[in-house]
Amino acid sequence: MSKEKFKHYLEWFLLAAAVIVFYKTFDSLHIIYDVFKMILTILTPFIVGGALAYFLYPLCKKMERILEKTKKPWVIERRLSLSVFITYFAFLLLLAILLLYLIPLTVNNVMDFISKSGQYVEQFDQLVTSTFSDPKLVAFLQSTFNDFQIPFDRLLNFDVLKYAQGAINTAGVLLSWVMGIVICPYVLFERRNLMRIFDQFMGMFIDQKKISLIHYYVRKVHVIFSNFIYGKAVDSLIIGIIAYIGFSLLNLKFAFMLALIIMVTNMIPYFGPFIGGIPVVIITLIVMNPITAIWVAIFIFALQQFDGLILGPAILGDSVGISPFWIIFAITLFGGLFGFLGMFLGVPLIAVIRMIILEVRDYQAETSKQKQIDDIE
Repeated sequence: MSKEKFKHYLEWFLLAAAVIVFYKTFDSLHIIYDVFKMILTILTPFIVGGALAYFLYPLCKKMERILEKTKKPWVIERRLSLSVFITYFAFLLLLAILLLYLIPLTVNNVMDFISKSGQYVEQFDQLVTSTFSDPKLVAFLQSTFNDFQIPFDRLLNFDVLKYAQGAINTAGVLLSWVMGIVICPYVLFERRNLMRIFDQFMGMFIDQKKISLIHYYVRKVHVIFSNFIYGKAVDSLIIGIIAYIGFSLLNLKFAFMLALIIMVTNMIPYFGPFIGGIPVVIITLIVMNPITAIWVAIFIFALQQFDGLILGPAILGDSVGISPFWIIFAITLFGGLFGFLGMFLGVPLIAVIRMIILEVRDYQAETSKQKQIDDIE
């Protein structure tokens, strides 16, 4: 057999092998998914620890720079350890405040609202009946808001095995989070070594120039994500505090729970204030009265205008560098794909895609220009 024929048959063999592998991959997709899910479950503590380390890294880096300015040799020599310790201690202190005060307060608000939902719906029924005279309109409103009443008799008839399995799953998730919190400082300590290991591993496949290019893009992606996440978190925290003060001045029941809804949904650009404002107004309408609900709607609208025109631009600035159209597009697309998390992270993701497209365009333009110069020479 000639060399050309052998090469020809080898190409066909490799093509057939690739088709078989491709078919078997899709044929066993559920097995691959189960294996991938199992690996993710095992690595969940490390994923949680890495995510927490990523969020704490900017604070740790800033603390490290502050310690460098002390000009004390002992402090400068141990600045990495001290910065990790101080940052991690501050994080644990914040976590303790959440666990000891804010989370119990939120749970109490929610449980109190649920336990009294039947009473509130009954009051709303009476208000609708006394306000409107059209029986069809009254029946429609009553049937709509009766959905807020919790069927406690159904809650009592639970399956013991399903309840036990749910408790085990919850315990597993909590254990993963606890282990992730423990792993977090070690990731912060080892970040430079982990980066060195990554470079050594990638050096087996690509040259140093491409590794440096990866570092360049990772830094740019990090800047986009960190500026947006930290800026939006600070912005939402301030809005949540203002909302709590405003709701308290309006003497709203469950003011903390309602302010928490406003704060969390405010993390979503553009649509967030409306997503959070609608349930807050509806709850106020059921729990309080229509006049108070109108005042709450006016207050939320004014708060949204303050955030959109003054507070948001002052904190975020042009952190993502994309127009409102692409922000709305990102929220709609990634929100439809990944839910609330997609609505939140869709904006920095679309900003990263835009950055990469612009970088590729500029590189191609520069390459084309250099080629024209070389041709002329």
